[in-house]
Amino acid sequence: MNIIGLTGGSGAGKSTVAHFFAARGAGWVDADAVYHRLCRENRAMLAELSAAFGDVLGADGALDRSRLAPIVFAGPDKLALLDGITTPYIRAASCAAFDACAREGKRFVLYDAPTLFQLGADALCTGGVIGVLAPRAVRVARVMARDGLTEERACARIDAQPDDAFYRVRCRWIIETAARARRPSANARSCSIFYLAELFLLYAGDAKGLCPLDPRPSAGSARGSAPEPRNFFEKKLSKSFPTPAGGTKGTLIVSPPQEHDMKKER
Repeated sequence: MNIIGLTGGSGAGKSTVAHFFAARGAGWVDADAVYHRLCRENRAMLAELSAAFGDVLGADGALDRSRLAPIVFAGPDKLALLDGITTPYIRAASCAAFDACAREGKRFVLYDAPTLFQLGADALCTGGVIGVLAPRAVRVARVMARDGLTEERACARIDAQPDDAFYRVRCRWIIETAARARRPSANARSCSIFYLAELFLLYAGDAKGLCPLDPRPSAGSARGSAPEPRNFFEKKLSKSFPTPAGGTKGTLIVSPPQEHDMKKER
């Protein structure tokens, strides 16, 4: 089973990309959701956090993140200590989730982790890593709307995270989720997010039950007939995303879903 990393900063659009992949049969393991569950349920991890940081547990025994946050964000050493405690638990729980996806017959799973590279979790991603990017102004607006933050707090959160260049040099693929108005460069392609999901599901070798969203005939096929899915989409994928061996990394500019697309989903 291929594990493909999915990473990027706050408000970049990772969840939107993951949702469309999952709706088409891909597995999806959300590292943040894994961590939040551990903070409620994993007594061994909670005991380590309590020993390291003091009174950070609530009356129900779960982690009280409002108590922990001012401690760990007071300095890099405290944050490093937090990561050192939690990372092994997150990794083990994530691997258990991967195993569950494999038992369900998934041949492709997205590992959605905002700090994938920082914590070394990219080593788990056998199929490469997708970086999701969006312009800073778009990300700020998304974070404000999603989390109810002021513009100042949203900007502070985003500015504390890695910049686009960090992801461009590390990821096998880059997806830009809010660049529809920009003319694609020579090393970029443009498509809908629906088409993108089909491409990666076929890349992962799981083509069963998929219907191409770009049903143009392939070379040698009868006019108007559907293309042979695997060959057709593998060619599209290789053109949209040059592999690292080719010395360059491709960018895909993804059009957000439109209203008529969402109706098709329902």
